[in-house]
Amino acid sequence: MDQQPFSDTTVPAVQTTPLSSVSTITLPINSVRCEGRHLERPYRHRWMNWPHKRRSFHDPEYNCYFISSDNDDHGLEIGHTNEGDSHFNITLMQGSDTDPGKVTFSVEFGSDPTVKARFESAVIRIEFGYDGDVDGRSFPLRIKDIHPKDDKGQAARVRGQGIHSSSAQWTFVEDVGEAGQQGLDPHYELFATLPTTQQIIWIKCWGRAILKQKDGFGWGNEVILELGSKEEPYRRNIDLLGWQALMK
Repeated sequence: MDQQPFSDTTVPAVQTTPLSSVSTITLPINSVRCEGRHLERPYRHRWMNWPHKRRSFHDPEYNCYFISSDNDDHGLEIGHTNEGDSHFNITLMQGSDTDPGKVTFSVEFGSDPTVKARFESAVIRIEFGYDGDVDGRSFPLRIKDIHPKDDKGQAARVRGQGIHSSSAQWTFVEDVGEAGQQGLDPHYELFATLPTTQQIIWIKCWGRAILKQKDGFGWGNEVILELGSKEEPYRRNIDLLGWQALMK
């Protein structure tokens, strides 16, 4: 498969998603609070597209600190990819006081109808752990439960795995029925339940989605949208207990 490199020098100004939360919380020294920034790729005309190409989106807020609040019901976008008006996003939401170990991920697949776009498949992998000592060693955090494990959506199938390990992985594949190829559902809710800990935990995330599209002239192509990678995942820090206590 031919791969076309994409230079980040052509990316326009970084987008910012507002976050409604408490602004008086003290973060660790030399740390940065997550703001929901993401990179937006400019539109490319069809004659600039190869039949198969890969577009990678790197983390503009690597290792930032995610802080939620009681009046923040929508979470914070931690990953965004796009090809024109088609997009693949991941939003992070923290659990409630009664279930602080529950970490929820809202996944959105938006397809541009003007180019008959559809998402054919996707995979998301999320790893959980914490840094245990001054030597820089990291320790895994074992997952107690995940959802969905194996669910049937309106037009796609999603399968999750990773219980009792430190990594959760969800795979999405479109259904092919009598109506033909319908693409992935536009929205999914995923969650992992973790053991609560006083440690600040980190979340490493990467994802990949395959987008198929075709314009009115019959030109079609396949685009692989990559949110980070196994080697360079997105990373967020989150405190399952401490910051919640400060927000009372």
